[in-house]
This record gives sequence, structure tokens and C-alpha cells, in this order.
Amino acid sequence: MSHKQPKTYPLLALLCLLTSLSPIVAEELGTGSPWLPERRQDQSRTSKGHILTPAAANIPGFGFFYGIIGGLFNVLGSESDAFAYRFWGEISGGGIGLVDTPLLNHEMTLNVFYNIFNQASIETHRRTVHSNPDDAIYQRFDFFEVTLAQINYRLFERRLQLNLGINRQRENIEGLYDSEGEKISPMSSQSDSRFSFSYGVIADFTDDRADPREGAILEAFRYDKEDPGKEKPFYFNMDYNVLYHIPFLTHSTLVFNYYRSDAILHREGELNSEAVRSDLGLGCEALSGEEAERCSYHEANLIADQLAANRHGTSVPIGGTQRLQAYPTNRFVGAHTQTFGTEARINMTQEFSPFNIGILSGIRTGVQFAFFYEKGIATDKKDELLNIDRYKPSYGGGIRFILASGFIVRMDLASGPEGNQPVLIFQYPWNVF
Repeated sequence: MSHKQPKTYPLLALLCLLTSLSPIVAEELGTGSPWLPERRQDQSRTSKGHILTPAAANIPGFGFFYGIIGGLFNVLGSESDAFAYRFWGEISGGGIGLVDTPLLNHEMTLNVFYNIFNQASIETHRRTVHSNPDDAIYQRFDFFEVTLAQINYRLFERRLQLNLGINRQRENIEGLYDSEGEKISPMSSQSDSRFSFSYGVIADFTDDRADPREGAILEAFRYDKEDPGKEKPFYFNMDYNVLYHIPFLTHSTLVFNYYRSDAILHREGELNSEAVRSDLGLGCEALSGEEAERCSYHEANLIADQLAANRHGTSVPIGGTQRLQAYPTNRFVGAHTQTFGTEARINMTQEFSPFNIGILSGIRTGVQFAFFYEKGIATDKKDELLNIDRYKPSYGGGIRFILASGFIVRMDLASGPEGNQPVLIFQYPWNVF
């Protein structure tokens, strides 16, 4: 295998290219183009608002949590939103964030998020779409910190957006547990810290970037990671996403989505099972009886999955609030993931209604019912992507409240062969980043 470092695509080079070409492409991507839907409204949202309210969220695979969230929309007449939150429950922690904060001008903005948790449990599954849900393992963290910074450069009435991001994650795993809540092994706690980088392009050919009802969105993102050392695989991810909107009824839309993620390998990791066992450090040999059997069973699964990851790399998993919503977050893992989805978004109202109920103020633009159907797969073999019989389904519906600031309250219930999953979160599904 090649040991070449991954190539990166600096945002500066793309900015220079677009700046030089802007007189040529502005006519095609700007207002009045004959082959683009006209924007329904001004794409610079500056209507003020605030929120200070109890809140709850349910993220499949992470759990249910509740707390308080506060935020200011469109601060100081700009498009910048600021928020902070504190949650308790199956996840305990807090965070702050700034979104769309202007930098040099209104075309270049900064997003910053900082989240820290002193209690979290993440449900993890075996690789590929064939994995058994009963083999789930829960990683419990007594410290989990995520910091994200992203620069956005937006051109041509927000038709084109470039993204450059950096992500830092630090964690301390307290232990591994099975589905019955029993600790799997006597392993000591493990700490980790890592960086990743993202480069993205979004082309928006719709009538509105926040609540599109007509036209297409094309997205491509690359995710680079630090070289983890020769024992681990060295690879990057490429993600592709297409959303197509067809208007129907008076103010409603049908949405079609295609998503693909691939791991592109630079170098394989360790392929010796005994070396992988030693690196895992579960310590099953120190146990006896049923505890030793349970530990050895999960250890064998973890070794097999790590060997597969070392040989093929791992794409962005599917399941959770974005794709295959009937399954826990990261339910399906492999070197390649792919999903198809469709959703009917039925707008019951078309309004521009200011409101202020003390804890929440802003401008309500609509109440929306949605019904969706998805199918997806995760595999280590590319040819299996063509086998539609292997795909897992997800379907359901819910209600959304749309605010002019771009804030969306989404409450869905999704169903599939493995049961039902309620989703309560503040964004549309099928985003890339």
C-alpha cells in the first residue's frame, strides 16, 4: 500500500479561482437566470428573535436528555445566531455556539461550536448492514469534548458555498457495556484526542436555502484525519449528497435524496489478530465463568470488526437523525454507505407572523407535516451497493415548525424492522455536514 500523505484542497485556491471567474458565472448563478428557480424571499435573514426555554431531545443511539436552551437570532442586525445549552439525562453536559458570524464581509462567515459532556453513552454496532442489533456495545464516557470551527464562503445569492472546517475531539472511555448494562471487561479507562479536517462545496439551485420547495442542492465533502500510526488504517472520506425538490399542492414539496460515503484508503492498518487483541486491551483472561465467556464473545467481534476496518477503512455511518431515522445513530457501518430517500413536506400554513411569548420570539413562517421513506446500506464490498434487496428500510412522519431565522423544530417518529425511534431535534434531515 502507498504511504503517501492525503492531498488537501486549500480553500484559498478555490476562492481565488471563483473570484477570477465570478464575472463569467455571476450571470448564470445570479438573479434572473432562466434555468434557476427564483428565490422566494431575501436570502439574508436579519429578523431578530430569541429563545429561553426548557427543551428536550431524543437522538437514537445516544438517548433522551432534557435541559434548558437559550439563544439570540440575528444578533446586532446581522445573520449571526448565538446559543448556549445545558442538558441532563442519558447525556449530561453543555455547549455554546455561534452560527453565521460575519468575518471580512457578509459573504464569509464563521461557525463555532464547543460541547463538553461529563456523562455520555454511545451505542456501537458491528460492521455492515448484516449486523445483529443484539450485538450492540455501549461505550460510556466520563469525559467527552467536541470543538468545531467552520469558515463558509457564500457567493451568487447563496447559490454557491465553500466550507473549510476543523474538528477536535477529546474523550475518556470509562468502559464497555453490553445491552443488559453489564460491564464487558475489566479494562482500565482509555483517553484519546484527535483532529479532523473537512473541505466542502455546496451548490444550491433552489428557491430558498432555508426552506426549499423547488430545485436541487448538490453537496460534496472530503474529511481528512490525522495519521493515526501504522497500527491503524490511514484513509479519508468522500461524501456526496443530492437533494431534489418538486413543488406540489399550493405551498408543499416532494423531496428526493441520494447520499453516498466512501472510505478511500492510503494505508492498511494492522492485520494480525493477536496484535489487534493486544491493542484492544480488554483483559478477558483475568475473568472466569460467565463473565469470561461474555467478554471473549465481544472481544472476538471487536477484533473481527477492527481487522475489517484496518483492511477497508470506514465511511460515515448511517442511522440516527439524518439518515435511516428508524435506527440508532451510527447503526450501520462499513467502508461504503449509500441511502435513498423521499419525503412529502406538506405546509399547512404560509405566513410571516411575528410572535413573542416571552421565552420564545421571532417570526413564524409555517407549520409543516412530513412523511418520509428511506432505504440504505453499509458494506465493505462496493458491488453489494447494487443489491437493492440488502437495503434496510425506514419510514415515518412528523411535524415541523419553521421560523424565519432558519430555526426548525422537528418532531418525527420513524419505524423499521428493528422497531420505532422518536426524533426531536432542530434541523431538517439529509444534511451532509
